[in-house]
Amino acid sequence: MFAGTLNQNGESQYRVTASASHSTLARIIKAVHEAQSTRAPTQRFIDAFARIYTPAVFALAIGLAILPPLATGADWLTWAYRALVLLVIACPCALVLSTPISVVSGMTAAARRGILVKGGLYMEQAYRLKVLALDKTGTLTQGKAMEAWRDAFAQVGIYVFKDAFHTKTYFGFCLYDDEFPIIYVNNSCPKSRQIFTLFHELGHLLFHTSGIDVLDDDFIKHLPENEQKIEVICNGLAARLLVPDDVFDKLLKSRKADRDTAAELAAYFSVSREVIYRKLLDRNLIDAAEYSAAAKLWESQVKPAKESSGNFYNSRYAYLGSRYIDLAFTRYYQQRFDELQLADYLNLKPKNLQTFAEKFAGGGL
Repeated sequence: MFAGTLNQNGESQYRVTASASHSTLARIIKAVHEAQSTRAPTQRFIDAFARIYTPAVFALAIGLAILPPLATGADWLTWAYRALVLLVIACPCALVLSTPISVVSGMTAAARRGILVKGGLYMEQAYRLKVLALDKTGTLTQGKAMEAWRDAFAQVGIYVFKDAFHTKTYFGFCLYDDEFPIIYVNNSCPKSRQIFTLFHELGHLLFHTSGIDVLDDDFIKHLPENEQKIEVICNGLAARLLVPDDVFDKLLKSRKADRDTAAELAAYFSVSREVIYRKLLDRNLIDAAEYSAAAKLWESQVKPAKESSGNFYNSRYAYLGSRYIDLAFTRYYQQRFDELQLADYLNLKPKNLQTFAEKFAGGGL
């Protein structure tokens, strides 16, 4: 039970397993306090400077108030007033307080927006940032990019299914339909290659055509001229969406068009090496033979997909996707089709429907 939980109906029974100081809220408060105590370099310099500057100003003001009257018999009130003026003008308060107030204000503003900065040191270094990468949901570091795109496609009526084709040279296909266009992706391929296939097939659907994505592009030359153009455009669409031309050209200026560069840029853009090599091929920086040889080499280096964990329901969920499953159950409960049709749509046996529905509704998949 999280701190701040409100029980609006009924009663709750729970057992305390840790002290309040170990709660999530307490850890957040502790992190904020520790962050505020971490001083920035400028603040440390100002503090060190103030230890010398502040006493020096006070000593100078006292000397200005006392020495002239004692030495020359001048009016005490006049020189005391001048000493006060000196204190006001040379007062170190604004100088000493400016940095910590700025840091605390910045950290507070960031915290209100859900950003916890670990201290003034990091807040001050922010001005040096040239590129900022955020991965709050693990979209990149946890390999969730494919699922994020899959969900986005489903929102506009394009459902993406997966299956283990058990072949390294066949990446996927799409089937165009006015009401229910679909894309099938080979789940045995690396995630980065799956995303390329996703956009390649999207290109076909935009042309109202079906298509396939395979390793060897030799089949293109056997297609009719119009279909050849569509295939080239689909390849270009996927490559440009995943690797913007302006950024790619800028990074390529100081590099050679070879396999090492392909590996380096593939890591930078989080795509496969083949995608980078395809862009080099489009720019005539490598020939078709080199592209084909490299693609086949990289394909042979891909580790075989892990065998299924044996959980049949998890596999169905991964292959069909949550939005499609939700749509199927919604239409079923609306009595648009019967149980046998639902089982057929979900590729399940009727006797497994109840278990699958319970796991899906309860978040057990």
